[in-house]
Amino acid sequence: MNMIHQSILIQDTASNVFTALTAKEDLEGWWGLVNPEADGITTWFGMDREWSVPIVAMEHGTSLTFAFDAHHPYETQRTEPTQITFSIHDQGTACVVTVAQSMFSDDSWSTLIHDGWVYALLSLQTWVERGIPLGAYQDTSRYHTVNKVTPLPKDARWAWSALTNERQMGSWLEAQVRSDATLGGSFQIAWSQDTIADGTWTLLSEPRNLVCRWWDAVSLADHGDPGVTTFQQWTVVPAIEGCVVMLIEYGHDRQRVDDEWIRRIEDGWDRFLGNLQRLANTPE
Repeated sequence: MNMIHQSILIQDTASNVFTALTAKEDLEGWWGLVNPEADGITTWFGMDREWSVPIVAMEHGTSLTFAFDAHHPYETQRTEPTQITFSIHDQGTACVVTVAQSMFSDDSWSTLIHDGWVYALLSLQTWVERGIPLGAYQDTSRYHTVNKVTPLPKDARWAWSALTNERQMGSWLEAQVRSDATLGGSFQIAWSQDTIADGTWTLLSEPRNLVCRWWDAVSLADHGDPGVTTFQQWTVVPAIEGCVVMLIEYGHDRQRVDDEWIRRIEDGWDRFLGNLQRLANTPE
């Protein structure tokens, strides 16, 4: 049986994260599916009323384990339940949340579930840190979300390196870059003395899933305001020849940015990803 693992860094306490994983009101916010008939002690709140999701083990502030019965949406026949464990590792002002799910040996399902947990963990992160579920960023009247798809002639391992290695990042971002591509590690992108982005790597699942956030380092230093803090979800998908890199950037709040800002952001990503393509086509 396969095991799926995903981890994300959340800037809040383990206690608050545990509450978000177990309280009905929080689950309704970031998870979306809530069973109003569950008790939260023997049965997890986080599923609709059609199926019962028994809690297998729970340690307050540290871990939660529950099991899905052998039912739809899984069409592959199986007799044992899928077991899911959330583990919370306290790091002081932040914590690392890891989800582990037992999974049958079907690569296509494993990939879908693997990517699904990226979305779920991102939604948990934005809910705990900002009080906003990830789905709220789809409200185009309030937020602008960047969506880009870039085919590359190199494989997924090359793309992962290009997205995380400071030397390669500096090449396609046209900047001086420092990068510690570890969970919770920092990076800095300096285009000029007055245009610098600081960031943190918050989810790394090599070579497919990568999440980071960045903010205006100069504004934070000079005014105590990080400006528009955005976060980027990168997915690297293997292709017959090379791979496809997908970027979703969330967090451009229309209450803080105007149409000219959005145009510059879209044009900037087009230029940078064009550079990434050219870098991938450069003979080594």
